[in-house]
Amino acid sequence: MDESGHNSARGVLICANPFSGSGPNRSRVDGLVGALSGRGLDPRVVWGLDERRAVLSDPGLASWCRCVVVAGGDGSIGAVVNEL
Repeated sequence: MDESGHNSARGVLICANPFSGSGPNRSRVDGLVGALSGRGLDPRVVWGLDERRAVLSDPGLASWCRCVVVAGGDGSIGAVVNEL
C-alpha cells in the first residue's frame, strides 16, 4: 500500500472457469484482460484448478495482486473464496 492507504499493486488475478457460460467465457475473459491492460493494470488469468489453488495459496499474492476476479458461476466464486 502507498502512503494514502491504497493498494499500489498493478496485478489482477482472474480465476476463470473454462466450462462456465458454454463457450463465450473465453472471449469475455479476453475482453476483460484487454480492458484491464488498457487501464495500466497487469491481469493474469488462471484456467486450471491446480494452478488456481497454487496461486491463491501463495503467501506473496498480496504483494503483486490488487484484486481477484472470478469469471464463472456461483460454484467458482465459492471455491475461490474458500481457497483464499
